[in-house]
Amino acid sequence: MDTPGFSALDFNHLLNEEIKAGFKEFNNFECPYQDCLHINEKECLIKKEVQLGNILPSRYQTYKNLILKKGN
Repeated sequence: MDTPGFSALDFNHLLNEEIKAGFKEFNNFECPYQDCLHINEKECLIKKEVQLGNILPSRYQTYKNLILKKGN
């Protein structure tokens, strides 16, 4: 995320669903798990799309970092 003038951002106040909604490219694919966090689920379509190159690995890693930093 390009954040001119900011040295740090805090997303801890956001719900996981709010963070997930910020990654619009995930909406292009329908994961079989309705409440999937796209991190630990074996059959997660988002993880497969990252492997196929349809979602940038850097975007997925940023998403994972935000979710995991919250301690989920």
